[in-house]
Amino acid sequence: MERMCYECGNDSFKEINVLKSVKVKELELEVEHRYFECSNCGERYADFDRPNENLIRNYNEYRQRKNWLMPEKIRDIRKKYHLSQKEYASLLGISYSTLSAIENGSLQSKAHESQFILSQSAMGMKRLVSRNKEMFSAKKIAELLSLLDRLIVEEYEKLGSESVI
Repeated sequence: MERMCYECGNDSFKEINVLKSVKVKELELEVEHRYFECSNCGERYADFDRPNENLIRNYNEYRQRKNWLMPEKIRDIRKKYHLSQKEYASLLGISYSTLSAIENGSLQSKAHESQFILSQSAMGMKRLVSRNKEMFSAKKIAELLSLLDRLIVEEYEKLGSESVI
């Protein structure tokens, strides 16, 4: 699809990066935004294929400053336990659409972040699963608890091998 400037009709753009001051929740942040600038009139446009890219950059900077989990890490936690988005969301007590949005870049709430942190450790996840067994078939529970037991052992072995000096 051919890109065209809405101001002057030109179809030539150059990619530029601009440091922007933005506010995300309670934090004032400096975030590098990416734009496409018309070579003729200077009009700036967000990425034509990824219009939310700069918003996601803002959210990722906020996560980094707050030491919160990034969307990729949240997705990795879910996949570590072989859970679908619907299964993981149900365990955490959030909607499937909320989890999907967070995994795709939307900013999680502080309460969601706490749930993700709890589920990050196999022991925390086992507590969630044990309290919500009715959500799964007997077969799925058995598979999940077996996986969690194995991961708990691995986590403790890893802790034991990390000596404090």
